[in-house]
Amino acid sequence: MLLLKNPIVHSILECESTNDVVKKELFKNHSTIVYTYRQTAGKGQYGKRWEMQFDKNIAISFTTCIELDEVLLRYAIAILVRNYLSLYIESALIHIKYPNDIYIRNQKICGILLEKSSVNQGNNLIVGIGINVMQTDFPSEFKATSVVLHAPEINLDSFTENLLSYLCSYEIHVDDILSEFNHHLWKKNAVITIEYQNRLQNAIVKQANADGTLTLELENEQLVNLNHSSFTIVV
Repeated sequence: MLLLKNPIVHSILECESTNDVVKKELFKNHSTIVYTYRQTAGKGQYGKRWEMQFDKNIAISFTTCIELDEVLLRYAIAILVRNYLSLYIESALIHIKYPNDIYIRNQKICGILLEKSSVNQGNNLIVGIGINVMQTDFPSEFKATSVVLHAPEINLDSFTENLLSYLCSYEIHVDDILSEFNHHLWKKNAVITIEYQNRLQNAIVKQANADGTLTLELENEQLVNLNHSSFTIVV
């Protein structure tokens, strides 16, 4: 199934949040893509902000009313972005950090946010994607990277044009979503540090599940299935 069908694309010079622009009444009757290189109040997971340098990175949002479980859609979007980035960066380096950030080794290159909305009649979802494209310097605490640091010949406009084409032609294969997500899962079968039940501890990443949880093996060898809101991965 196609993710998007004949969407209307809007390029915005500057806005607070592309997700919020999509929510406006103006776009309620269309499948819509909105993007900008200048987002001033981007949204991240858990109410955090997504910071971006002007004219160096892209924020893009779109509506979808595809008939797919929300968890699987979240996984599918992460796969989509990971696979698109693999056109520019060595594929083996690109992983999906649960629940849906994109990492190059231990550095974040993309954040994804899904929000529920009543756009287009019905409970559709707004998908927001922020990708670091041309930025070369980041505050050390962000542990971030960008496309240009791995593909020096990249151009922001051509990257965006190709991304729009990729989105509009992307076909989701439902039966493959979970296995592909786990194939690219960041730190799969490796030890990570998590904050869980008010303390730091080590855990082994086992697999992501269809119900949206992540299976971890804790220090006492106990297997637990945790929702992303119940623990924090310490990078």
